[in-house]
Amino acid sequence: MIKSSTIINFQSHVKSYLEFHPNINVIFGLSDSGKSAWVRAFDSIFNRSPFYIRKKQEEGKIEFELDDCKISRTFSISKLRKCPACSEKLKGMVCICKCGEILEPNVKEDIYLFDGTEYKKFGVKIPDFILKKTKIFPIDFVDFQENLQLSYQHGDMFFISPSYSGNKRNKIISSLIPDSEKVDFVIKQLNSEIPKEMTELEFHIEKKKIKGLKK
Repeated sequence: MIKSSTIINFQSHVKSYLEFHPNINVIFGLSDSGKSAWVRAFDSIFNRSPFYIRKKQEEGKIEFELDDCKISRTFSISKLRKCPACSEKLKGMVCICKCGEILEPNVKEDIYLFDGTEYKKFGVKIPDFILKKTKIFPIDFVDFQENLQLSYQHGDMFFISPSYSGNKRNKIISSLIPDSEKVDFVIKQLNSEIPKEMTELEFHIEKKKIKGLKK
């Protein structure tokens, strides 16, 4: 379970701290107050999505404290000395050179610190031993994956939103429920019997109407 989190120089946050409830946590606030940044920070450290370092800063950090471990990600960039297009000398964290060239700062270091040990350059995928410790990873449903630990502000609600209709919903059910094909068979059987029952009901209603007219 995640107990607390600190984010430094990540998007609009200079330094922010949150303590989490053991059950469900909801982050709410005004527009552009930094709510989505917490979700992106979560995604950045546990799914290795992009690190959105605060503008004009050279280093940012995300740290999560779990029940029995701490995991953090430090992202730092180096200053550009010269423009690669015109060789103009640059000062500070310049985004656009005088020549019009758009400049992207160089990544200096991207370090994961897990239980006091540093990990660098291990690729895009989080090492399995970290995933097993945090238990935060996507779940396989036949031929697609879903991360049920995280819900975005405008994201689809798992299973019940329109994007999960039809074949996708069936795959989720078949992954979660043993012998789900039997449930599917019963539903189809019930659906096939509905027209028959409706026809018999309409017949009896019409029969009563005719008897009423005769009286």
